[in-house]
Amino acid sequence: MISVPLTIVLLMYLLGNILSIVSLYILINHAGLHKNFRMVVILLILFGFLRSFAIYFLSANDYITEEFLQTNIREYLLAAFVYAICGFAIASLFLSIERCIAVYKPKQYERYSDKAILPCITLFTTLLLTAILGFWANKNTDNQIPLITVTTAAGIISLIVSFCLFALLKKSWRKFDANV
Repeated sequence: MISVPLTIVLLMYLLGNILSIVSLYILINHAGLHKNFRMVVILLILFGFLRSFAIYFLSANDYITEEFLQTNIREYLLAAFVYAICGFAIASLFLSIERCIAVYKPKQYERYSDKAILPCITLFTTLLLTAILGFWANKNTDNQIPLITVTTAAGIISLIVSFCLFALLKKSWRKFDANV
């Protein structure tokens, strides 16, 4: 039997997936967005899908009657869930860095944003870091310290980048107000 908290979590993931499909549709059809920004957002959406589907399958895994099969499937689903969390954290970090560069160095960003190499580098780096950090987190399944470290470090770095960006924008607005 599915509990009420699990039902709420599943419904939240379902709502997130519906909104992600709409976002994906906009990203694919709206060519005005920069390629690197689109790549990072698509990676966020895909890792979000992977995470939610792992949760869906984990909740359905309890209905498998054969215990050995249930244990093996659960192990693989938890590993996929850990990779999805690591990938989402890394993609979020790259989104913060990408937005910081877009605001801090707009001329250079605009000059290089149409090149296909930037999204390829972003994709490769994200997948490589996700594979390494996900492997490290899955290797140490006895404790959650590696997983917590990865997500916390990515979150803290994103927060620092956001504060630096905020300070830069605040300083720019002061200069703009002084000139007006």
